[in-house]
Amino acid sequence: MTKHPPQDSVMTNIIFATFFAFLFGANIEASLQTPLDSQHTSNIDVKEIPNIISKNTALQLLQTLQIQPKRDPGGYDRDEFGSGWATGAGLNTRELVLIRDGTNTQLEWLGARGRVLRGVWICPYTHALFNNVDPETYIDIDHVVPLKEAWITGAAAWPYVYRVAFANDESHLISVSGPENRRKGDLAPPYYLPQYWTCEYVR
Repeated sequence: MTKHPPQDSVMTNIIFATFFAFLFGANIEASLQTPLDSQHTSNIDVKEIPNIISKNTALQLLQTLQIQPKRDPGGYDRDEFGSGWATGAGLNTRELVLIRDGTNTQLEWLGARGRVLRGVWICPYTHALFNNVDPETYIDIDHVVPLKEAWITGAAAWPYVYRVAFANDESHLISVSGPENRRKGDLAPPYYLPQYWTCEYVR
């Protein structure tokens, strides 16, 4: 008797295949029928691989999905992710991201505390150029995954220390224009997509 993967697993593969086909103009049938790299197939029984379906079939199946609304646990507060930016070695997370993303940055040190005075930044979302400006006025540090979105989708159940670490994780922080960051607010894809840097953003 032939075994088949769980229905929800097949449906998940359909969803991702269809999404990326529309996003990048990919051909589902061609991409899914590409032979697997032999390096990764030594332990795969070809009988276990489900039949490849057509793009039209995938679209029809997508129409049958019932999308459940997000369940907001409530209680979100920015302070649940720490009171402001974490500081280490005299520079807080904001200053470190400004230095990473900017050029010609100038630092000012007041005792053991440093801050970025001026520099040059290009907002990846709008391509706006900020040349030799005070970042305090023009530049925001955006959480690519908004903290409220993280709270709703699981972070509410994390220990406090994990949430603080997440809020200061530079791998998902980026220097953007203040107005654009406020336009985005707490919105997550698909409710907000930047004009530029779209592919990197949705990853």
